[in-house]
Amino acid sequence: LHLQSPVVTTWNQPFVLRTESPVATVAGGHVMVPAARKLRRPNAETLQALAALRADEPTTRAAAAVYFAALPLAQASQLVRLAGVDEPDAVLQQLISSKQLVALSPSGQRQLLVPAALLDDYADRVAAVLSKWHDQSPLKSRFDRSKLIHEFAYLGDPLILQTVLQRMERSKRVRLSDRYVGLADRGPQLSKNEQQLFDQIVELYQSARFQPPTVKECEQQLAAKNPKVVKSLISLAASDGILIEFGDQMYLHADRERELRQIMQQRLAVTEGLTVSEIREALETSRKFAVPLCEYLDRIGFTQRLGDMRRLSHSFVDKEVEATAAAGPNPRHE
Repeated sequence: LHLQSPVVTTWNQPFVLRTESPVATVAGGHVMVPAARKLRRPNAETLQALAALRADEPTTRAAAAVYFAALPLAQASQLVRLAGVDEPDAVLQQLISSKQLVALSPSGQRQLLVPAALLDDYADRVAAVLSKWHDQSPLKSRFDRSKLIHEFAYLGDPLILQTVLQRMERSKRVRLSDRYVGLADRGPQLSKNEQQLFDQIVELYQSARFQPPTVKECEQQLAAKNPKVVKSLISLAASDGILIEFGDQMYLHADRERELRQIMQQRLAVTEGLTVSEIREALETSRKFAVPLCEYLDRIGFTQRLGDMRRLSHSFVDKEVEATAAAGPNPRHE
């Protein structure tokens, strides 16, 4: 039943529908679900839960009400309105024990109670979004989690999406790391050995900081039997956004690229400009890497070159660096 404006109702509350002109009774009944999530197609489980809303046993009614809930619960007393229970605290604990409700504890806030059915619904939405991204970028195996967080900002507390992703990972629906997420059955599929080699490559670039190895050096350091595999895995890491190409066949780990911009923003904010030599010292690297790194920053519009000096570009607003600086160190890639 869709209304023109919201009304306050409770479980089992009688209602009557009448036309305004001429005044006539159209229908009537009892409210079973005061605020329901959208159901695409009723299945056997949905019909069973609907019947359970009329059950005499309060826990059965509450479980059904939780199944249909459109929003997370903030407190046990909401079960009084949703299911007409007299002892909501006891019923709530039973629902949590049976895993029909998932209790989340946001930092500094009261407990958030999310129906498991609602988390499953969110998981389907996440899978649909990721599937669309995979269709658009078939060579990518995963995507930046920050992009997904922005897409699902309407869920409210970020802990809800985090819980959804963790549940999806446990059921092997997604590949998940600190910064990336992708559907487990989409994108290039790596063998166990290839995945191990991929992780070693990522770790090598992470630890190298601002003196990253060349593709050939990667092949030599990892003693790969098939050098072409190393090159293709580096390309895969770049397409996934884990590695950033800053020069011809020169890659930087994405965490280090953000660190690069953060260091440069901090240094250039208190001076009129820096030379390549000064930038080299700030990054603790050699001229071999400092020059292409400076050229990369010029190319993305982060810095401007004025003679032998680099200064911050006034047209470039690096919100990611500002957010990173406020949040503290970046988590390491798993």
